[in-house]
Amino acid sequence: MSTKATIETKSTSWVEFFAIGVHLAGVQFSFLFLLEAYLSSRSVSYFICLFFWLIGFLAGLNLPRALNWRWLVGLGWVSYQVCFVLNQNYPYRDLLYPIFAVAIALSAIQAGYFFRMVGEARDGNTASALFHENNGFIVGMAFSLIVVLYAGRFYLALFPTCSAALALAAIYSLNKKGFHPDA
Repeated sequence: MSTKATIETKSTSWVEFFAIGVHLAGVQFSFLFLLEAYLSSRSVSYFICLFFWLIGFLAGLNLPRALNWRWLVGLGWVSYQVCFVLNQNYPYRDLLYPIFAVAIALSAIQAGYFFRMVGEARDGNTASALFHENNGFIVGMAFSLIVVLYAGRFYLALFPTCSAALALAAIYSLNKKGFHPDA
């Protein structure tokens, strides 16, 4: 096996890439809804979420390849949980904005690293993998919007954990199929 990661099957593991897309949407929208519900519903919340997500994404694109993506998923989960607990205990405190900014950037690193992994593993032929990831992101976004309307507190408390578990299961499945980006 070469030093580059490979997927040994002809048909790309679309279910796993779809699941990772659902997870990335869940993380991003959980942060946004957490900001909107417990900190401020002003447009600045959206821009903080978007700007620092992009900062973290760019950082993830430039990380060394030797990192383990599972740890980055865990880092994103811990970052979200810290913000969730702080917001439950100290709602509507403007001093939480910098903490949120750092947490969102840390959480977004996994997205940038994922795209880098897929690009390297597939020698630049990413159309199929990113198509399925994007579809998962759209489904995750729609799911998030619907569920937060009817069960917002439940969604904010549990969906990031569920989506992280989904992403870790997808990574495990991809590893079993020969996709070893961390090797």
